[in-house]
Amino acid sequence: MEHIGDHPAIRCAMDTGFAPWELPHHVGRCAGCGEVICEGESAFCADDGKLVHGECFLEYVLDRYGVEAIGDALGYERVE
Repeated sequence: MEHIGDHPAIRCAMDTGFAPWELPHHVGRCAGCGEVICEGESAFCADDGKLVHGECFLEYVLDRYGVEAIGDALGYERVE
């Protein structure tokens, strides 16, 4: 005998929280954390096409460019 939880639609809902016909559309992967970015999520797209979650953006930019380059690009001068 088959359990109701064995039905593919029920299994999908239990595994993902979504019915199969309501699954979010994936638009890419975050270059910062590597997780999937779904349609409607806050994300930034670079000139090279890389996507970065809104919440990963600052850390990604700091890691990639460094504080010196960011300060220069924003017109700040380092003083010591």
